[in-house]
Amino acid sequence: MRRAVLNSGDVVQLGYLKGGIRRDAVMVTTTYRPGVDWSPRHISQMLLRCRQWAARRGVDMAYVWTAELQARGAVHYHVVFWLPRGFTLPKPDKQGWWPHGMTKIE
Repeated sequence: MRRAVLNSGDVVQLGYLKGGIRRDAVMVTTTYRPGVDWSPRHISQMLLRCRQWAARRGVDMAYVWTAELQARGAVHYHVVFWLPRGFTLPKPDKQGWWPHGMTKIE
């Protein structure tokens, strides 16, 4: 799965470069706090909210994501977003888009 995510990211990046569009890649890591059960809808809901945020600003945004298991056995997600230069994605946990734990943006 990791290889598929990396390949997908390469395709997105190359598509932007060929079109002469400069984008910044932003990685968001989501984690669950202890005691919160995983649901496949959690990541879908967060991504929907991110897409809605971008659409309200007229921003074209691409992304790829993958799920991993932490050492403690909990799921966490890594999402790479490509945003136009000058746009900063707000922290999903601070916006209420990821109420299941915390997020980190790099």
